Amino acid sequence: MSLSTYSELERRNLMVQLLQSKFVTVNQRYQSGNNTNKDYQELLRPSTSYVKPKKVETQISGWLDSDDDDDNYNDVKQPLINTNIKQQQQYLVKEQDDGLNELASIVSRQKNIAITISSEVDLQNEIVDDLLVKMDKTTVGIEHETKEVVQILKKDSTRGLWIIIILLLIANVFVAFS
Repeated sequence: MSLSTYSELERRNLMVQLLQSKFVTVNQRYQSGNNTNKDYQELLRPSTSYVKPKKVETQISGWLDSDDDDDNYNDVKQPLINTNIKQQQQYLVKEQDDGLNELASIVSRQKNIAITISSEVDLQNEIVDDLLVKMDKTTVGIEHETKEVVQILKKDSTRGLWIIIILLLIANVFVAFS
């Protein structure tokens, strides 16, 4: 979203070039040591360039442009009109407001996502808690059933039956030899 037109880009490039050339000139004059008040005034005098925005015929004043003459400076070229500055400021404020509104909507969506995630986490925690309670009950039940099986195995011992079988076998042997 660039506000610069091709002519504005050219104007800015020209201003940079003029600034660089004046910088070189200032350095040369400073190093040479022959500085006069006239030299300083010449280097620092204001300059303008023409840029015609769409539908508004005004002139934009630039302090680096050197294509002006001090004699006809006030007659031909005019500074930027306050209304154009206000329009630019209003446009920038509107663009900034639009950006802030979009940022607010993004933050609002992020907040809604965070709330949804939080409620889902709470639901999952409840499910996990219920599962843990059921697992504890199942573990207690398994331990109880295991104890009962051990007691049944002890009670249902076949030792008594083996003793009876062995006694009967011994009795048969005595009966057979007698």
